[in-house]
Amino acid sequence: LCLQAAEKASKATGFDQCATYLELGIRVLGSQRWRENYNLCLALFNNAIEAYYGIGDFEKVSQLADEVMKMSRVFEDTFQARIMLVYTLTTTKGPVDAINFGLQTLLMT
Repeated sequence: LCLQAAEKASKATGFDQCATYLELGIRVLGSQRWRENYNLCLALFNNAIEAYYGIGDFEKVSQLADEVMKMSRVFEDTFQARIMLVYTLTTTKGPVDAINFGLQTLLMT
């Protein structure tokens, strides 16, 4: 429900409201969220990463992406978070760091 509300909010009101709904959804899932609701959790996190990038909260983007990369069951589930980290690194640290992170990701495949 929070994911649906966030999707509507992103189209109607922007990223701030969207991020609020996504954070609520993540909190409601609780501490066992990745084990009990993996697909929903992955969707909430990936959407939250995009929303926080849109807001410009790059620290939150990194925090959420780190959790996705840590908790994902398969490497492919980290792709969206990794792409957003490349964008974030380009913005915050510059293209060299972004390229290095991208190359590290390619070497993992």
